[in-house]
Amino acid sequence: MKTCPKCNTEYTDDSLNFCLEDGEWLIGGEKGDGPATAVMSGEDSTRHWPATTSDSSGPQSMSSAEYLIRGI
Repeated sequence: MKTCPKCNTEYTDDSLNFCLEDGEWLIGGEKGDGPATAVMSGEDSTRHWPATTSDSSGPQSMSSAEYLIRGI
């Protein structure tokens, strides 16, 4: 169950992330209290990897798997 901290409305649908009344982030739920995304800190968190290009038309975006592999 998730709760809106602003209006105290409780939602049983765990797929909701925002309050339907006022748009606030919902808190609680069965997935734990931590953030859904890991937060990196330090020098490596701001490193940008160059995109690969297959031709001279300009940079292309990398897939997340390619980004991770190039980081190793």
